[in-house]
Amino acid sequence: MNDPRLNSLAEKYGVEFVPIESVQSAIQSNDNNIQQETSQSSKLEPLKFKDMAEYEQFLAQLRADLDKKEVAEFSIDPSNPSESFDSSLITTMDTEDTHTISWSAPFTAWGLAGAFATKNITINYSYKSVNNWPQFTGVSSIKSHLGGLNLIGWEQTGGSKTYSQKCKPKDTANIKVVGYFLLGAEIGGVPIGSKMNDTWEGFLSLHPPRTACF
Repeated sequence: MNDPRLNSLAEKYGVEFVPIESVQSAIQSNDNNIQQETSQSSKLEPLKFKDMAEYEQFLAQLRADLDKKEVAEFSIDPSNPSESFDSSLITTMDTEDTHTISWSAPFTAWGLAGAFATKNITINYSYKSVNNWPQFTGVSSIKSHLGGLNLIGWEQTGGSKTYSQKCKPKDTANIKVVGYFLLGAEIGGVPIGSKMNDTWEGFLSLHPPRTACF
C-alpha cells in the first residue's frame, strides 16, 4: 500500500489501508462468532467507487459520522434478571448477571446512508445492595459487535470500565470499548481494504423499582 494518494488519505482521515482479503476474513469470522449461523455469513461485497476523488468523499463523510460522539445511557431494574441469569450465582453478598446495551448507529456516508445498524456492548456484572440500593461490585467480559449491517464490520481491541453515581455511589457503570471499523472498496476496479478507529461509550445504571431518582 505504497500509493502516495492512499498515504495522504490515511493521514487526513485516520484510516489504515490493508489487503481486502484480511477485511473479508475478519468480517466473516466476527459474523460467525456472534451469530453462530454460518448461513448468515456471506462474502463481503465491497462498495464501488469510480475514482479516488469519489472514494475520498466517502471517507470524509464516514469520518464525520464517527466523530459525532454519543454516549448511550441505559438503566435496568436488577430485580428483573436477564434470561441468561443463573440463580445458583446468588450469594449473600453479590449477585451476578449479564446485560447488553444496544443503540442505533446511523451512517450517512454514500452506500451506507439509510442502512439500519446497531452498536452493542455486552457485559457480565455483579452487584450488591447497600442501604436498599444496588451498587456495582464488578464488571467483566466486555464485548462489542456491530449489528444489522453487512457492508462494514467491527473489530474490538480493548474494553474498560469505571463507576460513577447517578443516584447512589457506584450505581452506574461507565463502559468504553475501542476498536476499528472494517471496510471493503473497489476504486476504479482495484480492491482495497481499510480500518478506521472508533470508540464506543455506554452508561448502565442500576435502578430499583418504585424509586424516583431518575
